[in-house]
Amino acid sequence: CFITVGCMSYRGFFDKESAVEWAAPLRERGDDVYISGTAAYSTLGWFDDPVLNTMMNWSDAWLAGLIIHELTHQKIYIEDDTTFNESLAMTVQHEGVRRWLTQRQQEAAFHEYLQRYQRREQFLALVTQTAEELRSIYDTNTPDQTMRNQKAKAIENMRSNYQALKAEWGGYKGYDGWFKSEINNARLALIATYNDLVPGFQALLSQCHGELDCFYSEVEKLTRLEKTVRHQALIDRAN
Repeated sequence: CFITVGCMSYRGFFDKESAVEWAAPLRERGDDVYISGTAAYSTLGWFDDPVLNTMMNWSDAWLAGLIIHELTHQKIYIEDDTTFNESLAMTVQHEGVRRWLTQRQQEAAFHEYLQRYQRREQFLALVTQTAEELRSIYDTNTPDQTMRNQKAKAIENMRSNYQALKAEWGGYKGYDGWFKSEINNARLALIATYNDLVPGFQALLSQCHGELDCFYSEVEKLTRLEKTVRHQALIDRAN
């Protein structure tokens, strides 16, 4: 938790060693921990957000998407609700890239972006399904060791299902690294943080007929609701 931005679902560091040091006692007490790098971050308008030289090898579409994503945080950000903030930014990112490429008449680039986005949606569906299965396991009164064994089996099943998905993609290897690394509750929670409420935001944009002024006006109304009510309102819209 921080004075300027409230509480968040993750903690950021400027060097890996500090992150590893901070995470060590969490591992020692048996918590699941996930440490990773990040491509970018937003200062919510307090400072100029960084565009790094490591981004220059990205496609124009993905670089544009990143910029749109981070700028969305400057427009709307509410304290203590990371899932709301990140899901909103992901929704605007996708819509912004779609409009930008359409305006530039870059049909091939948009097709490539859309294909990657659709694969990402399938990846997220697979991960979400596994997370829901794990929640069901954790809600039982099963002994801890049995629960751990069931957890390990669910994760292995997810890896197997990914291989089938990969074959459907014609061998596309974009998520190989994710599945080869350790998968635990912390890593699954991070995926949920960025995507759980996206369907609700997409439904809201559709109900506004794609008009962003209307969309942001409705989002502003949601920010004034209590957190659980706000989330439920978006879930209801998606359904």
